[in-house]
Amino acid sequence: MCIRDRYTVEQVIQSNGNLTLDQAIPGPIPLGFTPDIYNVQPALGFYCLYKPRPGETPTNATPVCPNIEQVAKQHAEWLTDAGFDYIAVDISNWPLVGPIGPEHFPSTDMTILRPLQVLAEEWLALRARGIKTPSIAAFVTTQCGAVACTEGKEGGTNYAMWRWLLDTFYNDPTYSQIVHTLDQRKVMFLPSSIVPAYHNASLVDLIEANGGRNDVRVISMWAMDESYFCLLYTSPSPRDS
Repeated sequence: MCIRDRYTVEQVIQSNGNLTLDQAIPGPIPLGFTPDIYNVQPALGFYCLYKPRPGETPTNATPVCPNIEQVAKQHAEWLTDAGFDYIAVDISNWPLVGPIGPEHFPSTDMTILRPLQVLAEEWLALRARGIKTPSIAAFVTTQCGAVACTEGKEGGTNYAMWRWLLDTFYNDPTYSQIVHTLDQRKVMFLPSSIVPAYHNASLVDLIEANGGRNDVRVISMWAMDESYFCLLYTSPSPRDS
């Protein structure tokens, strides 16, 4: 599978009408998935951070990402040189894990979860060589519509994302050392402008308890609340008057 086989928005604009925005959208896109569009070609070229886990067998649809080590190293250098000590990986639109493994394409695992692990593996390898990297926190939704997602691994494809992150990333010795901490507790950001997040103190307590480890700190992180968006999208524009 090619890393990139479509045009960028910049190329469309510069084409003097010879290209359309549709040609910046990769396809075909399976039902339920929204395509990603590149505005410009990244400085490092088009890249991805996916590779199968040990023991997994790739298929013809499995992405091939040849420059993972170089991309991860350069990003670490740029971020640390700029003074960033951690990054928050945005998983706020995916409340459930879905199918796991390289035979499922596209999937949340292939586009987000395994790349999160790969980035951590690369940065931990850099740290082992004495190269500084940021730490990593997750910015994750817990909501399945109006209710909280709570299914564990036994839920199969309904495995709640926040639980997967605790079970498979925060609590896994392979990755736990790179998880961002505050006051010796691992940080998990939830997309809520409210404390406790979503007005759900029991959920926040459940996450922070982390199966009895009591080593997670939940931080609400959202710039605006729903009332702002309701006002934004229902109020008349000054140009309408």
